[in-house]
Amino acid sequence: MSIGRHISTWPPLRKARTMRPLIERHDALETLNRLFTEATKGKGQVALVTGGPASGKTALMDAFTDQLADSGALLLTATGSRAEMRLQMGVIDQLFQSAEPSAGMRGLVTVSTSDTDDDAATPVDVGVSHEVCDTLLEMSRHQPVVIAVDDIQFADQSSLQTLLYVRRRIRSTRLLMLLNEWARPLPTQPLFRAEITRQPHERISLHTLSRHGVAEVAVAVLGKQLSEQEVDHLHTVSGGNPLLLHALIEDHIAEPDRADSTPRVGAAFEHEVLACLHRWDSNLLSLAHGVALLGRDSSPELICQLLDIRAQAAAQGLETLTIAGLLHRQRFRHPVAQRVVLDSIPPDRQSVLHLSAAELLYRQQGNAISVAEHLLATQEALPPWAVEVLRDAAEQVLLRDDLRTAMTFLEQALRSCADTRDRTLIESALARVKWQLTPSSSMPHFAQLQPALREGTIVDSAAVALVRSRLWQGKHSAVREILGTDSGTDVFADIQARAELRLTYAWVYGPEPRKEVRPDSLDDVFGKRDEDEADATLVSGNPWAQAIRALTLVWAEEAPDEAVELAEYVLRNCVFGDTTLEIVLIAVSALIYADRLDRAEHWASLLLKEAIDRHAITWQALIGCISAQIWLRKGNLENALAEASRALGMLNTQGWGVLIGLPLSILLTADAAAGRQGTATERAFRSVPEEVFQTLFGLQYLHGRGHAHLAAGQIFAARSDFEACGELMKQWNMDYPTFIPWRSDLAATHLLMDNTATARDLAAQQLNHPAGVGVRTKGITLRILAATCEPRQRLALLREAVDCLQRCGDRLELARALAELSKAHHQLGEFGRASTIAGRAAEEAKTCHADELVRHLATQPTAELDHQVSVQGLALLSEAERRVAALAAMGHTNREIGRRLRITISTVEQHLTRIYRKLRVDSRAGLPIELYQDKAPADTVRQ
Repeated sequence: MSIGRHISTWPPLRKARTMRPLIERHDALETLNRLFTEATKGKGQVALVTGGPASGKTALMDAFTDQLADSGALLLTATGSRAEMRLQMGVIDQLFQSAEPSAGMRGLVTVSTSDTDDDAATPVDVGVSHEVCDTLLEMSRHQPVVIAVDDIQFADQSSLQTLLYVRRRIRSTRLLMLLNEWARPLPTQPLFRAEITRQPHERISLHTLSRHGVAEVAVAVLGKQLSEQEVDHLHTVSGGNPLLLHALIEDHIAEPDRADSTPRVGAAFEHEVLACLHRWDSNLLSLAHGVALLGRDSSPELICQLLDIRAQAAAQGLETLTIAGLLHRQRFRHPVAQRVVLDSIPPDRQSVLHLSAAELLYRQQGNAISVAEHLLATQEALPPWAVEVLRDAAEQVLLRDDLRTAMTFLEQALRSCADTRDRTLIESALARVKWQLTPSSSMPHFAQLQPALREGTIVDSAAVALVRSRLWQGKHSAVREILGTDSGTDVFADIQARAELRLTYAWVYGPEPRKEVRPDSLDDVFGKRDEDEADATLVSGNPWAQAIRALTLVWAEEAPDEAVELAEYVLRNCVFGDTTLEIVLIAVSALIYADRLDRAEHWASLLLKEAIDRHAITWQALIGCISAQIWLRKGNLENALAEASRALGMLNTQGWGVLIGLPLSILLTADAAAGRQGTATERAFRSVPEEVFQTLFGLQYLHGRGHAHLAAGQIFAARSDFEACGELMKQWNMDYPTFIPWRSDLAATHLLMDNTATARDLAAQQLNHPAGVGVRTKGITLRILAATCEPRQRLALLREAVDCLQRCGDRLELARALAELSKAHHQLGEFGRASTIAGRAAEEAKTCHADELVRHLATQPTAELDHQVSVQGLALLSEAERRVAALAAMGHTNREIGRRLRITISTVEQHLTRIYRKLRVDSRAGLPIELYQDKAPADTVRQ
């Protein structure tokens, strides 16, 4: 190889590059400038810049060499490449090719390909090295020469030997040799590095950027200050790696207005992660694959076994990736980085590695969830031990309410299991998990379990779940058949299983299910208990019995306070779960029917939050229905419709089964009250399973559909539904007016047909019902009864109705009662009082979004009266005067007011005199509506 001597003294021209901001590298740049200055004085220099991969070595070299454009120096540059490591003299050729053509240096060396990777076996022509050195030294006599080689660790051996030859002879020359290399525990080119560092040189170490440096880069690129949270995110994810940091900033620029204010980790970052790994050593890429695949279980020992590499190589690679900012504690800093690296493994290779990882973790008794995740990811045949691991993992993730992951583990276990008994256990667990997510998807699994229940080879909890699924579909005959066998009965020998079975029946068919829907073989489970045993339920701590008793006491109006106490006790002490769903639903229902709506709302909101946290769709749907019931009984039609609609949409018709009657009944009733006749009629004609009408939900559906027909003017259809509801309730021994006040609704249809006597009898029957009536039902019934009386007789009944409804918190029924009271006053010629009460009724109706009632009130004569009063004096009333004024505005006599407030009639009269004077009215008929809207006085009335 011959080399000519072509010497030029002019500086090369280099086009300026667009530079990224050089942050926390200024000291290094100053060092290079100092070394260059020394070199121009004839003191040759060597600078070795070390740093992790993508730590900014190239950026530093570019910044330094760009400064040399006007320095008169000859700049020769080259970059080592893994792909050209066998291309002998390749780097030297790059150096000469980088010079300007007029320098006459191109073509001075000839490159060749080595046939071996052995460094020692690569011959170096000393004569060639000598000629290259002479050429460079001769040039340095005319102008400073800078040799800049990036990624020297990838340089070919002939070029390295030539550079060493030059390095030994530059002490008194104007030559600066700048070499960039990776910082690794063991150098890639140990012999070359040892020789370079043996003689005087300047070593510059580049580290990852600090948090402050990350903030500076962000400001320099974005032109604005980021929040502390954003800077923390950039520093944590990038690890201070400049290349990854700029990629994150690029992603941030692409999507600057994120809702969570955290910079986006997107396509640019993903690209740079892979680009870095592919650009570096292939062994590092393989190591990164292992780290990504092992995830949270990554460790040097496991990586060595998984990839079949030596411990020293694994340790060095992990340290290199950590220095580069990709890893932290042997794991990827961000899940996006882990995902893209994992996805870059070829599918076949990834499948094999996942199975190997599972086997390694299993042998080391690793976490079952980790092992199961690898078993899920592999396409290879699973070993025999995999089924048990998948089951254990499913149990563990269920403890943290991860239903979907548990489902995937159990599905894989079922596919891999050959043992009949184990398949039954897995099928049972899978059915119960799927039931919480989407009941319809659990049905095929429950169907597979029926033979096992007949044979008595199923565990208690699975048997209860199977019975529940059948009952929710209205298949009580199938349950009777299954439990009619001796083995089926033996399954429920356990006390808790029998209690759960009884509660499941109670939720669907009532506290005392009729004989035709329950198994004859378990009559003792449903038999009535004597009083001593019932009273002992609280002491025994049996939440299933407590919940049933609480609901029964409320419906029968036997001991509502005890019922509330039992319900609260159950809700405080019962852990919400798969086996206790009906318990909490019945307990909250007891609070609803006891008119403790605020407490019911409190518990429903807590339970709904827990269901959402657990991602249990079935639970969310059912608790959503309970919440809708609460809103409906409060008279908030808008919220009731929203909650019930949302709940109904969570499950399909098959998933709801017979329970679909519950959300539909709420929607029908609320639609009718809100004046949405079209929607209510459409729902009324919706097809529902016939089995619904054999359940409590069928009773509620008939009741709601009756209201829809009534609102649409279909009186006979409404009457038919109310009568059918009442007949079924009587037949099933479920005739509790507190549960469904069907007689008052039926009476309303008779009033519309002018059957006043029949309506009066029905109302009277309901008020005098042996089971008793709650406060709300009493208020509703009194309103209906008042409609059958003369105007003068109505007043007392309607005032009592208003009191009841105000106490129970049902604002819609309160508005209806007020409307009737206003009408009665108007019929008696008490127009001022009628107008005042009508205004109050209209306000309540508007609050409830009862548009139909609002329209009805707007057409009443009392609403057209011009009855304007001054309300400025209300602030002048004392608390005692305000209580008296509120009762007077409601139409109570002085004697009634005195009795309620426990004051003398004379005191009442004195209060009224001062009230009239302060409000500037002549009589109680002129008292302003605002007094009646004030609930505070009513709350303080003494009974």
